[in-house]
Amino acid sequence: MHGTKQDRQLPMYGSKGIGIQHGRLEMHGKPRDFTWTMLSTTAEAGATEITLMDAVDWVIGEELVIASTDFDMNQAETRHITAVSLNRKTLTLDKPLKYLHYSAVETYGDHQFPMRAEVGLLTRNVKY
Repeated sequence: MHGTKQDRQLPMYGSKGIGIQHGRLEMHGKPRDFTWTMLSTTAEAGATEITLMDAVDWVIGEELVIASTDFDMNQAETRHITAVSLNRKTLTLDKPLKYLHYSAVETYGDHQFPMRAEVGLLTRNVKY
């Protein structure tokens, strides 16, 4: 998966890809319980900890993304984990958040709508 946009391209595939003819590709990595979850409480701008809906198997040093809950998609933030609570739901981040990431359940009439920032694990354990 090396090269540039200017490299020679294969029709319909572009300049980068994995191609197999008369064979089989297998990729193995450690199974993960969750690669995506949501915040259980709002994370304020300046926060260095986030609390998640699910207990995760994420570990110190892994990278995560917290989705924007604003109209500005550029408020999504990536951080590295520096500590994990015993219940595996509270993560300490390597630097404070720049933006607020909302998490609550909104009620309109008889309907409830979960409005929670998504949190995703960016670190992958299948390496080339």
